[in-house]
Amino acid sequence: MQPSPSNAAEPISPESEVKTPVSSMEEKKFGSKKMKWVIGVIVALIIILPCVTFLLGVYKFEWQGPFVDRVMRAVPLPAATVNGEWINYAEWSRGVATVNHFYAQKEELGLSSSLPDLTAEQIESNELDRLIEQQLLEDLAAQYQISVSPDEIEVEYTASILPQATNEAEIIETVEKLYGWTLDEFKQEIVREVVLRAKLQTTMNADETFNAGAKQIIDQAKADLTVGQAFSDVAFKYSEDGSAQDGGDLDWIEKGQTVPEFETVAFATAVGATSEIFTSPYGYHILTVLETDEERVHVAHILAKFTTIDEEVVSLKDSAKIKRFVAPETAE
Repeated sequence: MQPSPSNAAEPISPESEVKTPVSSMEEKKFGSKKMKWVIGVIVALIIILPCVTFLLGVYKFEWQGPFVDRVMRAVPLPAATVNGEWINYAEWSRGVATVNHFYAQKEELGLSSSLPDLTAEQIESNELDRLIEQQLLEDLAAQYQISVSPDEIEVEYTASILPQATNEAEIIETVEKLYGWTLDEFKQEIVREVVLRAKLQTTMNADETFNAGAKQIIDQAKADLTVGQAFSDVAFKYSEDGSAQDGGDLDWIEKGQTVPEFETVAFATAVGATSEIFTSPYGYHILTVLETDEERVHVAHILAKFTTIDEEVVSLKDSAKIKRFVAPETAE
């Protein structure tokens, strides 16, 4: 007897195989994505949270110490920005340590009465101000394309520093004691800036555009003298020297007492005569000779001062875009 067709086992088509419902597959995919997200967040927290904590400690709570210094040297971060340029945190921290080292020696050096008592906050703020001003000085030097070579540093060191000691070993010992520096560090931190400032000041003095205000003053003084106004009155009106109150009178001067530029004109001018405009490292001058004897000359002068490096840096600082991340400014 043939089985009934209705009872025959029918083959199962591929479409009818058991499948995971679509909704279940989506849940698995979502669960997988969620797990990846959770793992990603955990990893990010492990990596980022210590960094955030460290930065918060450095910038908010002003953590300092050898560990902080090591990290900051490895990952340089700013203590401040000046017109978008970074002042390195590690450099600021080293500067603070140098000042603290110096202050620790003040009693032994007999400087307790001559050095101001500064709080830790004042020392930190002052050091950041110094680095900000140093950056502005470097920017000004770059503007005039001025640099300092190792040879120039050595010449200045040999001429100005070395003669102040009996030998170089004494300088090395003093620098180590006062600042905790090596001799090379002293040359780079101190001697180099002395050379840079001197070169920059000389260049600025020769720039009539930069000193247009002083040139205008001395030209007007010369014009008033030309029409017959008394030298003392013109000096009182225009001179930027302390002698202006005395009509420009400098009293008697001897050779070697003033800068060469001034001395040369003073000793070459006849009694009663008035010089042309000339310059010295201080500015534009006009002088008159009141009387002379064999070794001396009695002069009066008018001075229109050149802008000094420090004055220019202060001016630049007032207009600079400065962002301090540490050591807020302290009251004077």
